[in-house]
Amino acid sequence: MLIKWFGEYSFLLQDSLQHKIVTDPCDLSSMNIILESKPEVITISHLDFNIKKCSSKPALPIIITDPGNYDLNFINIIGLSSFHDNSLGLKRGDNILYTYTFDNMNICYLGHLGHMLNENLLKSLVNIDILFIPIGGHFTLDSKQAANLVKLINPKIIIPMYYKTYTSSYYLDGCNNFITSMDSIIKLGDPILDTSTLNTTIPITVLMKETNIIKKEKKTV
Repeated sequence: MLIKWFGEYSFLLQDSLQHKIVTDPCDLSSMNIILESKPEVITISHLDFNIKKCSSKPALPIIITDPGNYDLNFINIIGLSSFHDNSLGLKRGDNILYTYTFDNMNICYLGHLGHMLNENLLKSLVNIDILFIPIGGHFTLDSKQAANLVKLINPKIIIPMYYKTYTSSYYLDGCNNFITSMDSIIKLGDPILDTSTLNTTIPITVLMKETNIIKKEKKTV
């Protein structure tokens, strides 16, 4: 599987048959560039921007914005209800965490998760190969919560997201406190990860490089 990090919490996942899905475009401007990669599915964990404004775009992919089970021809997606804060959504609303059965892998994308998961949700996250987890705090899990949750889920590959980088425009913490809690770290100098190159006999945390499209687009808004 190939994984491309657009920045913040937005990724493109491509399987061995060239099927593509995208997680959480950060805004309408970056959405324009993301659509150039021709994804077939976009999943939205939290409606930070008005996705309805995209309805006029030609050849729009399937956009999933609600919890549920979505069995498509090349992927099974399950959206599970959660919250964007630790106050049952009273501060920042709901969040949808997604599991994808894609390219013979079990993938979990936690979106804008702002709380530790209860036992029922954890039971839905078994045998996870790749975990996308926010670690920057303030709006989502902080580094300590994220590290504890990684131990409970026990994925093979951990990909941190939504933390302070040199392109960030949000008030977020950096990744140092999180990665010091992880066993094995790989720092990529590239925004694209080929998961087939990883030895996953032990859990691996991969720090990816952003593509910078979000920074460039925000400058022009």
